[in-house]
Amino acid sequence: MPLYAGATGAILTVAHRAVSGLAPVADAASAQSRADVLCLAMAAALALTGLSWKSTSTRIPESEEPGGAQVDAPWCAEELSRNFAREVTWLWEAVRGVNGTVCACAVFVENEDGTLRRLLHAGRAYDTAAASNFDAPVACPSLVRLALDTSKGQYWANTVLFPDAPETLKGLGLPPKARGLLVQPSEKYAVVLTTDAVRGLSRVDQAWLADIADKLASTS
Repeated sequence: MPLYAGATGAILTVAHRAVSGLAPVADAASAQSRADVLCLAMAAALALTGLSWKSTSTRIPESEEPGGAQVDAPWCAEELSRNFAREVTWLWEAVRGVNGTVCACAVFVENEDGTLRRLLHAGRAYDTAAASNFDAPVACPSLVRLALDTSKGQYWANTVLFPDAPETLKGLGLPPKARGLLVQPSEKYAVVLTTDAVRGLSRVDQAWLADIADKLASTS
């Protein structure tokens, strides 16, 4: 809005001088010239403000088809307590409600042998075979291992740039064409999200998910 207002003001001021027959060069002794200069300065300030707003405004990521098979209802492991199952299901619903680019969510816990056991899967799966075998142990990909070992979230904002992405997505049973992949650890748990858009998760989203993951660790 400021950009358009500033541009319109500048055009109208110049047009007014032209129609009024005033000299194109401002005369400091003329009250009209001083008023026109002030109007042009204000118009320029509005235009610059508008450009600044436009450059810093949030851009909506463009979604692409993530592929895979749709999981009709969130899958939860049978051994989960009712309280924990409710918590992880709420996690998916909350994430999906806040960020529409999230296309899959999975929660894993590390077994003693270093493999992963799936506790939740919602959204989309790699394929129908993966969707029917959620209770099988999963080899821990290097990205998840790094997140668990460092206790720091790992985010691939554009999976196309990472050679390990196809194998990682397949191993975790996540949609094959997901454009973003986040692993957020919390003690022995790993919350994994995929997005159908490049840079689908902002820093605020990641910080919020870190808090949610920490909450899981205290849920029994």
